[in-house]
Amino acid sequence: MSRWLRRLRILIACLVLVGAVAVFALGGDLGKVLAPFLAHTQLLPSFIRLIATGSILAGLSVLAILLLTLLAGRWYCACLCPLGVLQDVARAFGHSFRRLKRSQDRKDRNGYVRRAARTCLLVATIVSGTAGSLFLVNLIDPYSVFGRSATALLRPIVSLGRQGLSAMLEKADIYALAGASPVQLAWGTTTLVAVLLLVPVGMALFRGRLYCNSICPVGALLATLSRFSKVRVRTQEDACTGCSMCARQCRADCIVLTEDKKAQINAAECVLCLDCVGLCPTQALVYATDSPSCSAQTDGGRRELLALGTTAAAAIVALPLRSLASAGFVPEEAAMPVVPPGGISFDHFTSACTGCHLCVVLCPGRVLQPRISAHGGKGVFQPALDYLAGACDYDCNLCSQVCPNGAILPLTVPEKKRVQIGMVYL
Repeated sequence: MSRWLRRLRILIACLVLVGAVAVFALGGDLGKVLAPFLAHTQLLPSFIRLIATGSILAGLSVLAILLLTLLAGRWYCACLCPLGVLQDVARAFGHSFRRLKRSQDRKDRNGYVRRAARTCLLVATIVSGTAGSLFLVNLIDPYSVFGRSATALLRPIVSLGRQGLSAMLEKADIYALAGASPVQLAWGTTTLVAVLLLVPVGMALFRGRLYCNSICPVGALLATLSRFSKVRVRTQEDACTGCSMCARQCRADCIVLTEDKKAQINAAECVLCLDCVGLCPTQALVYATDSPSCSAQTDGGRRELLALGTTAAAAIVALPLRSLASAGFVPEEAAMPVVPPGGISFDHFTSACTGCHLCVVLCPGRVLQPRISAHGGKGVFQPALDYLAGACDYDCNLCSQVCPNGAILPLTVPEKKRVQIGMVYL
């Protein structure tokens, strides 16, 4: 059963990665169709949409992911997170080099630093979000990191290839790909996006899923919940010989050998790749519920639970004071960026936008452009309307239909035509 689940995980992960690349790198009609399905499988965008708009569908998505984690562990991290799947690809690539493979096999037996880092970052993310700034979310949210990386790094390459193919076809009087202008590179944004992508990819090359268990806020939350999962990878102690093959190969560094040389899996940090189940020569590892012959471990984490619980309670109490705290993050009026139609206001847009750049990819007029610091302390990499780069199509409402976070509220075309986007000062 566990081996079939592993194959299913790989299949779903491949579909998610290919779909995410198609949405962010290709865009077009395919991106319009796939974007809503992809967004509803992502935890943080769905949660922010729930808070910003009260969407029932977003609430159901969040509830489904949390319940799945409570019952069966971190399947979200295993196959639904595109950045997580990309890290697996990077790790597999690194495995083909002897030095990187040795680095991946070198394990840190003390996970205290890792747990402390993820707890501190999750607490800081909650506190800054409550104060009205999504700066940290924009930087480390896995969906946004993947989205803007594909947009900034892959989309120009795809556009260049399309231009070349279009020129070749036009010589044969085929104009199916004609008319699309090349994507212009914003070198500052592209460079910073590439540097930030090197963090999870570099960690994956040297240490597997280290980013998921030390930096990612979604990973930190799901690690807290998965401590209580009923179904998890467990050790059949009678069959375990203590060969440590599973511990050396574990991409999440969550398997240790006990004093009596038996493998134990930390359920909080296990990302359910199920590689260990297939590797074990004696089939001592199984993905199952509790039984007298099986054992599993959690790292305790009482301080982590206490810190997260206290922070969440304080955030709920402080939520009414959000507008007072966020006032200091707003840029001067003369430098205020123009938010998309459906963004309602600068405060609403910046309080929900995670900077995934999906609206940038699908904007046909290319008026939506990413900005690094234009939104002040409210966020980073959030887009704005730039009329030097393009024009907002009068009959287009696409950005309001695909925004996964509720930062751009849905508008019909007639409603969009009546929206006052901004004011011009001469």
